[in-house]
Amino acid sequence: APLSPDRRIACGLCARPCPAGAKKVRNDLADAKNLFLTGRKVYVSLAPSWRAAFDLSESQVVALFKRLGFSGVGETAVGAEEVSIETAKVLNGAQKGLFISSACPVAVDFIRCYHPDFSYHITQIASPAQTHAKLLKEREGADVDVVFVGPCIGKKNESDRHPDLLSAALTFEEIKIWMNDDGVKVEELNDEGEGFMPRTAYEGALYPLTGGMIETIKRVGVRADVQMTAVSSLDSIEKALAGLDPSKLESVVFLELLACDGGCVAGPCVDTQKSGLENISARSEEHTSELQSRPHI
Repeated sequence: APLSPDRRIACGLCARPCPAGAKKVRNDLADAKNLFLTGRKVYVSLAPSWRAAFDLSESQVVALFKRLGFSGVGETAVGAEEVSIETAKVLNGAQKGLFISSACPVAVDFIRCYHPDFSYHITQIASPAQTHAKLLKEREGADVDVVFVGPCIGKKNESDRHPDLLSAALTFEEIKIWMNDDGVKVEELNDEGEGFMPRTAYEGALYPLTGGMIETIKRVGVRADVQMTAVSSLDSIEKALAGLDPSKLESVVFLELLACDGGCVAGPCVDTQKSGLENISARSEEHTSELQSRPHI
């Protein structure tokens, strides 16, 4: 029997294999385009897995969104870095118990719908997308609109629930449709233009990979006795929670949960031949050297 709407977690698992094409991702292009009719400025919160979807440089991808009418582009990964800082504070201040990451909206919905007993253990920290949208509004003005762009269908549910922060959520596929509609050609995009506002992300760029959040938390600084484990795919999450009794834990245990097997770089709306590691390590040489040399937050 079909699931009731409140139990659909937008994981995308039914959309890819459907031979008849009956299962489709909701198209929000019209809603996003209508934002420009209000006269307000519209900014992009771009998921760090953008390199998996677009064979473009940083300045080219910014030029792309400028061509589509956006006022500026920031990396969601900047919000992810703030999330890691807050998560480290929570873990360092705890004595024992289970803590589950709130970064992946599909994993969060999966727990709330199908394993509600574990809902209490989800950290009360806004997701990277929400955090980044708040940062953009603080910087550019509370009345600007923020549109998330990434590989995740679950972000559409997230934007529906937080319209004060996210005015819309688009997939990479929707952006490619928009490019085609507006006749935007990749070869015409400026490769010497603006970069991300207000800066390029560093550690947060690791979030799309399994274990990336944990790596950024380590860079922030976390107690040696805190146990951290990354789990990706709904099936693996199901197995990880089976038989787990948080009340019996004698130490702090943090679970980084990602709904997609391999992380966000394997999201339902990423069409690429690159490996996940290549998508992240493909950052330009200067940004890679900055990441390696940058001191801990």
